[in-house]
Amino acid sequence: MTRYAGVLQNTVTRALCQWTGAQFGRYRASLQLWIGRNGVVRQARVLSGTGDARRDEALAGVLSGLIMDAPPPADLPQPVTIVLAPRPDPRTDCRLAGAAG
Repeated sequence: MTRYAGVLQNTVTRALCQWTGAQFGRYRASLQLWIGRNGVVRQARVLSGTGDARRDEALAGVLSGLIMDAPPPADLPQPVTIVLAPRPDPRTDCRLAGAAG
């Protein structure tokens, strides 16, 4: 899982940076992701929202269907829980993930 955590972080960060509605790095939320053997997120569910119901619904929509940079290991426990946390410098995070931000 440790090695795949980097794949998750980079793929999710890039997707949220590319989606203008995400305002990446400016809120806290936790989500569960179910990732298929092919690396496609089959389902995303918000556990703890951002405080904005529309954003929460859109977050789940953006992450559902997302194609990970690599397929998960066969023994990856599902669902995967991720936490999106406020970031001190979201633009740098987006740039490092390969997105404009």
